[in-house]
Amino acid sequence: MQQKYLVPPVGRQLITVPSTAGLREKWVGAMLDKTGRAYAGALRLDFSPSCESDKALNAVADTLARHPILAAHFQIEGDILVGYAPTESSLREVLREQMRTKHTGITNEAFLAHRARQSSEPGLRLASVSDDNGLHVWIGFWTYTCDGASIDLLIEEIANRYLGKSLKSSRSWEEYAQMEVTQTVKQVLDSRTRVNVYPVPGPYGIDAVRATPRGTVGHTQSVRFDSPIPRSMVLTCARAYRVTPFVLLFAAFQRAVSAVSGVKTVVRSPIRKPSAS
Repeated sequence: MQQKYLVPPVGRQLITVPSTAGLREKWVGAMLDKTGRAYAGALRLDFSPSCESDKALNAVADTLARHPILAAHFQIEGDILVGYAPTESSLREVLREQMRTKHTGITNEAFLAHRARQSSEPGLRLASVSDDNGLHVWIGFWTYTCDGASIDLLIEEIANRYLGKSLKSSRSWEEYAQMEVTQTVKQVLDSRTRVNVYPVPGPYGIDAVRATPRGTVGHTQSVRFDSPIPRSMVLTCARAYRVTPFVLLFAAFQRAVSAVSGVKTVVRSPIRKPSAS
């Protein structure tokens, strides 16, 4: 018998969920990927046999209800991606009801396979099973609404709720989206400023120190960039700056090009010094 994991839609008052450029890009990709494998994810929480099942299930439902974007559906309206989600109170009620649904014989593979078949349907997927090894809870969601760091925070909040610990104040999706939009606007303004500084076509950067007549048809050429710095030191530095080793070395290469060409604006380094905290 087909078991229902998808949380039923909430027909009550909906709230508008702000979206970002990144969310729209991933949403479009998810709609094109009908298999659901690339943009739908899931996790499983295991509670010990001695756990209080009702308390654990309520902790899961109450935590997920604080993040309505996980149960949102999206659509393009006037070239803008708009999300609609249930209110926290409405979602909590529906999630608690879903957690009371009795599921049997669920495996990771079965839950993921159902997720793929239902990839076109938005919203959360929930299932739970109790056996001799304890309580097992599966949570499925669209990955574009919950990144890796957010998953860690969700698990931490569920554990703290169950243990009765105080909850850490976390940034809401609305705050994150507003920050992303503000940053995007700033980048656009910075780009316009750089264009105003150089209103005349190049050459700029490395082309400024070599004879490249206008209208010349050239060809690309690989340039070897090596460094005597040990790989271990590069990895340590990259972790400190919270970037990938590639970004670190590419930034160094751009700095080198800037030094050779004498043009400071050839690169705006994305690397910032880590804070003392």
